[in-house]
Amino acid sequence: MSYMVLINQIAALFLIMFFGYFLRKKEVIKENQRDFLFDLLLDYILPFMVISAMIIDFEPGMLENVKYLLISWAGVYLFMIIFASVTARIIPGSDRHKRTIEFLMIFSNVVYMGLPVLGAIFPDYGVFYGSIGIIPFNVVLWTYGVYLLQDDGSKFEFNRLIKIFNNNGTLALAIGFIILFTGINLPAALVEAIDLIGDATFPISMLVIGASLYGMDLRKIVIKPQLIGLSFFKLIILPLATFFLLLLFPLDSTLVAVIAVQISMPVAANSVIFTARFPGDYKLATEGVFLTTFLALFTIPLIVVIVSGIL
Repeated sequence: MSYMVLINQIAALFLIMFFGYFLRKKEVIKENQRDFLFDLLLDYILPFMVISAMIIDFEPGMLENVKYLLISWAGVYLFMIIFASVTARIIPGSDRHKRTIEFLMIFSNVVYMGLPVLGAIFPDYGVFYGSIGIIPFNVVLWTYGVYLLQDDGSKFEFNRLIKIFNNNGTLALAIGFIILFTGINLPAALVEAIDLIGDATFPISMLVIGASLYGMDLRKIVIKPQLIGLSFFKLIILPLATFFLLLLFPLDSTLVAVIAVQISMPVAANSVIFTARFPGDYKLATEGVFLTTFLALFTIPLIVVIVSGIL
């Protein structure tokens, strides 16, 4: 893969993040305005990204691989949920911290960083197969992810289960699945508008993350035991464990590589938005995004070398 692709993506993330930090320092973004941006992103912009990710033109020859890919992702997320749940108990911290750590461990930056990296590794079909992975990501994020971050997320309560369907994200999933499985051809202008609004998720997310970093001592982020443990398990142990587990099944090697690479991405940028809206630890999430994104500069090439060397 082109190492510059990865460097450019991470550099772009940090530039936007520090611009958000600058805007917060200059009080262009005030404390209450940051909360408004959280609401705007979660309720109105992220749902468009969900729908945009599900407007996909399937090529007939790839349809069988798409089916296997979706089934594999379902199994992978089940494995990651179990893995993250067990691992989070080992990492020091309060129950709220542990639930946040579990959330951060499960959800990766599969889109903004994942797709360009896959495109560099597999120029012909990496982005297409990577886009399929966005569908299960959104399904698990808006269901189990929301459920997990609620108070007493480790305990099952039916009322809390109902709440995960009471948001625009799950509504967007329903609309997306209708479009995906019926093959409805939306007007080109409408598709373009959906894509443009959805694309605003990443720059605004990074601005908000940067604003959230204001007031934190960035030098102390790397010595937090929760973040050291998170980075180690998130960026190295979990993707390798998933990769070797998938090798046990009769799955196309390309699909195995695509899943492993996407899982090796750093913490999803929108984790900050979710942990702010639902009672997670959004400061810990902000620090987690910052640290894992930086460390991914070194760990992603390592994962890619291991995966490509074995397949």
